Amino acid sequence: MTENKSNWNVFLRTMAFLGKRTIPYFIGIIGLTVTIAGISIITAIIAERVIDGVMAGNMDFIRSVVYLGLAGILISCVLRQLFMYLYNSQGRRTNARLRGAIMNKIGRLPASYFENTNTGDLVSRLLYDANRMGEVYASRFRRFIAPTISLVTFLIPMLLIDWRITLGMVGVNFIVIFVNRKFAKPIEQSSTRLSKATGILSERLLAILSGMHLVRMFGATDKIQNKYSSDNDDFTQKGKARAKYSALLSGANAGFGVIGVFVFLIIGAAMAQIGLTTIGRIVALASLQGHLTYNFLQLGQYFPELFDYLASARRILELLDHPEEPERYELAPIKSDSFIEMKNVSFSYDGERNMLSNFNFKVERGIKTALVGASGSGKSTVAKLLMGLYSPSGGSLYIDGKNVSERTLAENRELISYVPQESYLYNISIKENIRYGKPNSSNEEIIEAAKAANAHDFIMALPDGYNTIAGERGNRLSGGQRQRIAIARAVIKNAPILLLDEATSALDNESEQLINKAITRLANSRTVIMIAHRQSTIDSADEIINVT
Repeated sequence: MTENKSNWNVFLRTMAFLGKRTIPYFIGIIGLTVTIAGISIITAIIAERVIDGVMAGNMDFIRSVVYLGLAGILISCVLRQLFMYLYNSQGRRTNARLRGAIMNKIGRLPASYFENTNTGDLVSRLLYDANRMGEVYASRFRRFIAPTISLVTFLIPMLLIDWRITLGMVGVNFIVIFVNRKFAKPIEQSSTRLSKATGILSERLLAILSGMHLVRMFGATDKIQNKYSSDNDDFTQKGKARAKYSALLSGANAGFGVIGVFVFLIIGAAMAQIGLTTIGRIVALASLQGHLTYNFLQLGQYFPELFDYLASARRILELLDHPEEPERYELAPIKSDSFIEMKNVSFSYDGERNMLSNFNFKVERGIKTALVGASGSGKSTVAKLLMGLYSPSGGSLYIDGKNVSERTLAENRELISYVPQESYLYNISIKENIRYGKPNSSNEEIIEAAKAANAHDFIMALPDGYNTIAGERGNRLSGGQRQRIAIARAVIKNAPILLLDEATSALDNESEQLINKAITRLANSRTVIMIAHRQSTIDSADEIINVT
């Protein structure tokens, strides 16, 4: 009972994305379904009247029936196209709204979500599950609801033509619904397992592609391939289980279709023989019987299939329900006279082991400060707290002399330019990569920022200068060049605080010297905090703080 309620809630929340488009969307589905059924009904009625008219010799009646029937078919064809456009347009717009909501949610999730979630699982949700949830609006819901509407549309004239034969066929087809309901739960469960297996396989593939050089250098190709093969086998087995249930359902439905034809023929022939019905009615019902059985089969097939797609919708809703990063953190409102200060700050990633315990430090405006300490001492954690990626579990944090809770996280982040240890560049031009620091910056500002970062000369030496494409993750540039582009991006933001997380630790001496010159130039007008590892970086600092 609780599980059915959960499925019902997933369905209602999925359909809630229609919003103001709900009414035109349903009008489109109902209108499209009725007009499609209407063409078949009109054709069947024409056949009945023509056959009975021929047998009665009434040609005038036949002509009038044919003319009216053709007019009805023409009108139905026109309405069908209009309703189809209405339905499709509302479904596609809702799909676009869903994707927008997912991307908006991604931008609001806390840093902890990405650090604790497998990339492959997230990619699987964003691609596989989002596509399948979108298919609910594009086709799957209509395929589920249309047979119900069609059944009502077909049953009314069929009951009027001959209610006894019609009820016999309905009895057989209700068995179809019962059998298909039994398949709904296994199909949903197998689809959920298949979605998870897809995420694991995506994660494994991304890991292989990202570390291909290491795989080859350490001769780990066979080991990696064996792991991938194992995950692929698991994915295949779950796919086979899903296919097995679908095949069984399809076979059962085909069998019931044949049974329905035999029931109709037996009942119809018996009643015609004893004069309880006419040949015209049997022909009309024969024409409609196929549609009736088909829609019962469709209802039986698409009912469990809808649950199949709702399994993906559930995974998307889990993503959308994840707590978002707050607008601001609530910390103790104690005053500070320093530009940047941490007072008795404690923090733990897992709630058990503290990375920082009653940590204190002060940084005055315009000072270049180096944060040093052993690996794992919490240096990068300090940077994450400053950027608002996490909130201290205890103590207070101040930026620009104010408690961070007095500003929103966005406002605090506007005060900081950040250069990580491994700078990420997008597969766009160098110019646009720098412009990310200030979206409305001019070309002149970009050039000045590049000069300040000692990047202008090497950029101009490239074949396309500032229009050179950086490549995926900046792989067309050297490590030192990428770092200088990242510093230029930080410079153009023109924030009062420059935060460098071991920005030169992976560079050669020449690149390090160029970057240190750029940092020294920038330090004249900014407060610089450097997470330091190299002695040369530490020696250039005005103040050194040991993180233990």
